[in-house]
Amino acid sequence: MKDLNKKELLKRQLRDIILQCERIEKGDNSSSQIENYARYSNELQKYILKHCTNSEILKQAKQIPNINYKRNQYKLWEILLLPFWILSFFKSSIAKNKSLNEIINSKNRFVSILQVLELN
Repeated sequence: MKDLNKKELLKRQLRDIILQCERIEKGDNSSSQIENYARYSNELQKYILKHCTNSEILKQAKQIPNINYKRNQYKLWEILLLPFWILSFFKSSIAKNKSLNEIINSKNRFVSILQVLELN
């Protein structure tokens, strides 16, 4: 019974993270949303690797990208010196786009894990 509860809890967490990803894909992709998703994704991946024994689930979990997105905090001197602010904004935009691609990739892995759990 205890393992069944863990399995149901994991399925609920997987559904939740998939839903979060879909919100981000649809445009709710603020820096704080991406940071929260990255933190949740990394923690859920660690949990799966530690507690699951199914080889297909472990294989999928190992392929989940580690998302390392941090919000860019603009410094006063960057804002005052327009060229530095533009460069900093450009670098932040590239990092955000990279993270969005990693989020979509991680969502696909989480969906695969959920499908395996649903079949068992």
